[in-house]
Amino acid sequence: MAEAFKKLFDSTLTASNLNDGEHTVLSGGNNKLIKSISLTSLDMDLSNTYLELDGNNIGSLNAAQGETVTLTGDQILAPTSVLKLKTTDYPRVAEKVIGVCNDGTRLRYYSYVEDNSGNAIDVSGTSAESALQFNWETVETVGQLGYSSDAIDITFNSAQGNHIYYTTHDNNSVQTYYSTRARTVGGPNTGYYNNNLQYTYQNYKAFGMRDQYRTWDTTTPTAITGNAFFQHEL
Repeated sequence: MAEAFKKLFDSTLTASNLNDGEHTVLSGGNNKLIKSISLTSLDMDLSNTYLELDGNNIGSLNAAQGETVTLTGDQILAPTSVLKLKTTDYPRVAEKVIGVCNDGTRLRYYSYVEDNSGNAIDVSGTSAESALQFNWETVETVGQLGYSSDAIDITFNSAQGNHIYYTTHDNNSVQTYYSTRARTVGGPNTGYYNNNLQYTYQNYKAFGMRDQYRTWDTTTPTAITGNAFFQHEL
């Protein structure tokens, strides 16, 4: 007599099912014989998802986005057994990372999203390279900006129009502080007023910028369009 099998579990699991890192697939009832389990990941890579039977890992269900993974074999579930799908891929944890750089053409402000393993996530849905999103760039090229090739610190601020600020040096005694207008990448050049504006030019004096969103211990801060500036006599 041919063996007859039926589906014991057929469901689509979402974040609401897996935000605690697990979902019970089967439990209780009569003895069950599992011949095959298949899982398809619809919208993300699974790198640490597996089946757990009574607290023991019995098989990995890792799959790339859009792929199906199948486990086959004979696995008996006793009436007291609990079969769970376990994962640390959910809940999905992401962090937006922002930064600024000189790429040899312009000073740029960029961002990308990291997953909970520190890997950049493609947020555009097109390619891995699209994980890095350039948001703002200086209107002028670095060749038009004072001392920009030797920038020490760069930041971006949109409080009074979009500008990139940077401190720099001449590889000797001079330190300077500039702001210059910024635009969306490839966007129009109008609407911003600081075009390579030098705030200060000093010899043998160290200074820098601080994050305007953090609190610093200083007795004489000077506010400059949302950024604080400080210096120290050498």
